[in-house]
Amino acid sequence: MNFYLLATAGGGGALWLSDPREAYQYNKFGAGNYYLFWIWGISFLLLYILYTIRPTTKLEFLKISPLLMIILCSTYFTGSKQVLMVNLLLVIFYYVNYVKPIRLKYFVLLAAGLLAGFLSLQLIQGTTTDLGGAFAYFDYFQKTIEFVSKYDQIGPKYGEAFLSSFWGYIPRSFAPDKPLVYGQILIQEFLYPGAADAGYYPAFSPWSFLYLDFWIFGVAISGFFSGILSWVFYELFIKNKDDIFLFSLAVQATISLYMVPLHGELYLAAWFVLQRIILNFGLLRVK
Repeated sequence: MNFYLLATAGGGGALWLSDPREAYQYNKFGAGNYYLFWIWGISFLLLYILYTIRPTTKLEFLKISPLLMIILCSTYFTGSKQVLMVNLLLVIFYYVNYVKPIRLKYFVLLAAGLLAGFLSLQLIQGTTTDLGGAFAYFDYFQKTIEFVSKYDQIGPKYGEAFLSSFWGYIPRSFAPDKPLVYGQILIQEFLYPGAADAGYYPAFSPWSFLYLDFWIFGVAISGFFSGILSWVFYELFIKNKDDIFLFSLAVQATISLYMVPLHGELYLAAWFVLQRIILNFGLLRVK
């Protein structure tokens, strides 16, 4: 349902099927809430399957692996490599905690496989045309360096970037006057004026907008907050492995929380409430 609403409200239509990367770049804005609920739905489905079937041996895990692969392959149509990687890590997180820990030599092979898959996906999606361009995808390091080197010309903002980042929660359909430039986009507007109007959104390190507000102190506060939150949820999960909600919070806090520093707890709260509504009903029915 959310995929359909995204395709219609965002104007991408069948482009999400034929060229999801282009649709992701140009037809997501203004319909981002549908996109968010759609990609969360993929994670919901993975969680539901893993926790209702509950494989605890390699054989049991292999039996459901085709189904897991189909769900993971569906992430291709999100146009986002991050969505695939996060959900793949979710499955690995389950395997390590419930089936068997992965030995170091296999973990290295797995990491190499993930990197190869990531680079191959760029070629498939047309993000680049050669291997050199695929590695150049990580240019957000260079863009972050460029921002830091010019910091005296743009910062500090003393909270303006952080406070304006909350615009991200409000659908543009509810607020037609919602600004194009807010949060971390303030950085790119300084470095690349007019880029947001043209639909170009270069990536920066996720702590950049906190650096913009409070220099290195913003980065330190973010690191402390994210570290404590990740540690607390993971420790709670380790002591209560039968709780699907603590499992999902541990996954969210240890795998993808770094993407939403400081006010990431709002995403966690929304994630938790939605699971209580959607997953809890199904689990009670299964019991």
